[in-house]
Amino acid sequence: KSVEVDAPVMFGDDESGYCLSLAFSCKDFHARGSQRLYSLCYLCNNKYHLLSLMKLLTECLRHAVYWLQYDANQTYEQEGRIKLNTHLNGSLATITTYVFRPPPTVPLQRMLSDIVHDSKVTYRIHALFVWLLRIANTAIRETLFDALPTEEQTTKLERKDVLNDEEVTSSLVKRRRTTIVSKSVINCAENSVLLSSTLTNNSECQSYLAGSLYSSFDAYHQNENFLQEEDDFDSLQYHYSSNSREAFKLYELFIKKLNNAKYLQHILHNWVIGNRLIIKYTNRTDNKDLVRALASVFRLLLPDGCFNLIEVTNKIAPCTANLVLFDTDLVLTKDVLSSITEDFNDSNSIIVKIILDDIDDNLRVVKLESVPPSRSEIHAPTYVKTILGLTTDNTLDDEAFESIIMHNKIKYLNKAKVYFQFGRCQTATTVSSNDRRLMSIFNVENASDLAMIRFWQKGLSQAYRAQIRILKQDDNQRKKKTDHNLRNI
Repeated sequence: KSVEVDAPVMFGDDESGYCLSLAFSCKDFHARGSQRLYSLCYLCNNKYHLLSLMKLLTECLRHAVYWLQYDANQTYEQEGRIKLNTHLNGSLATITTYVFRPPPTVPLQRMLSDIVHDSKVTYRIHALFVWLLRIANTAIRETLFDALPTEEQTTKLERKDVLNDEEVTSSLVKRRRTTIVSKSVINCAENSVLLSSTLTNNSECQSYLAGSLYSSFDAYHQNENFLQEEDDFDSLQYHYSSNSREAFKLYELFIKKLNNAKYLQHILHNWVIGNRLIIKYTNRTDNKDLVRALASVFRLLLPDGCFNLIEVTNKIAPCTANLVLFDTDLVLTKDVLSSITEDFNDSNSIIVKIILDDIDDNLRVVKLESVPPSRSEIHAPTYVKTILGLTTDNTLDDEAFESIIMHNKIKYLNKAKVYFQFGRCQTATTVSSNDRRLMSIFNVENASDLAMIRFWQKGLSQAYRAQIRILKQDDNQRKKKTDHNLRNI
């Protein structure tokens, strides 16, 4: 059939590979039917690579078929015609005529080299395929381009979209889309604004709140033009990619000084399911770069939308930050101390004490103050087990560590997407109460995985949430319209 339509045929499977075959016929005087069938085949173990090259390969194979058929036709004419010299009217003049003789009754088995009358045709075909392989190798050039943004990237972009709040008249104050307003400890007269991943404050009450994730305390005293030019002026201090090598070394040193796999699992387990982590540090260095580098590692382990940080200064307000950097050298008032005791030292908070200095190992002491029960039967999420497995791999560098973490974050964020959609289904009321059924749906091992997925819904972008809500509203309206039409029938 492929000979009749003059088109290639592709067949095969993933196990045996794939073949692109172009069948053709060559004339042969000594063959049955005066022709023989041949096929030029291109083999490849990648189906999509072969499909992408099909047009180019077909053109090249057709060129090869053309010169094979041309040579075969020449041989056919020479073998099928008989040359006769005829005298004209008894004169000495002759005329050459050709007579086609009948084909032989018994066909002969002949090689392709005999049909095209070329003993080196095998070498010619081999040279053609060598050239074809080179052409196919250079035909497709892999080009890197920006793909669709992930949930992590979308969340970061949403944070950078600054909205001017109508209630704020000062041009210095910038609020982001998702805000949580909490009362101040100073007679509840002032308000602090806690963003989805940052803690910021109004220009009138700069003293009592910690520096935000995107700005330090000192940065609030910069000039107005500097703040207007770039809202993200100090965010690199808490980004793992900004100081990945130093942060990765500190993380390895953190594990070494902690020297307890059970404690490390306890910290990571509570961190990924949304419990607060308080790092009480004694800083004997000239700056806070080391503690911020260590904080960037914990930020890397969570979706960007789930990360809320606060650095304690001389005064503090109640907040929902899940990472607190507490400098033990600060002199705090009684009100602040009572606020810290009340808001942070709850049963679910994880408190880690560290000491930083400039001598040899920068991380001198790591101590877990909120020690877990000696007989704890709570199973850690699979994601935590993956992180713990990375800590024992001495071949990993900072970039490989980040890549593996990002890959797993995307996988569990996709599960959080499904959970968010599932929570808006009618069957959610009955199924959501059964953890075993949910674990089967999301293909997770234990209830801690479900707790992590529930918490990671906070890491979903506002754009995705809005899209799902709109789809749900449209579906509800469609159902109402259908029910209304059925009642009228």
